[in-house]
Amino acid sequence: MKLQFLFSIMLIAVLGWPQVALQTVYVESYRTGPTRISEHTVIANLDTDNPTYASKIKDQDGNVRYDLQLIPQKAAENDLGIVAWRVQLIDSRRKYMGNVLVASKPPEPLSDAAKDRAWWLDPSPYAVVPLLAKRVFKIENFYCVVQVKKYHRIVPEKLPLDSMRVEIEFTDADPRNNGVRSN
Repeated sequence: MKLQFLFSIMLIAVLGWPQVALQTVYVESYRTGPTRISEHTVIANLDTDNPTYASKIKDQDGNVRYDLQLIPQKAAENDLGIVAWRVQLIDSRRKYMGNVLVASKPPEPLSDAAKDRAWWLDPSPYAVVPLLAKRVFKIENFYCVVQVKKYHRIVPEKLPLDSMRVEIEFTDADPRNNGVRSN
């Protein structure tokens, strides 16, 4: 009886693991306002030779409004592997406000909750937000959807990565509601 119970629990855990990894995390940014973004999708192919990504994001009127960056985090300067990537979206007119992909408004410190850590692409099994989770950020009057599509570890059982493919979609439609536009 105990063995059958233990087997059942293990089976539920194994079958439930992909659902946890593929969950959607929703974050409402501290940044509110009327800005809409030119809808498009960005694919960032990151590796140890090209570990950073940067682009300018334009609003609906064609003006540069945000700076998008993916920045590697290494355990030490000389390490080959990357332990995580940070996704930052910074208002190019108000850089002092910092990353808008968080819920806590500066100068309030960031919490360890998903709402303040979803921008951190962390492959650790103990990450606040699982690496393959879909991250939906509501910023002003648009959405930024970040999802890791593929990654590779230097050594399969070790943490450091040598590459990652990230898809970042900018849309005015709420991706959680089958394309319903925000107001």
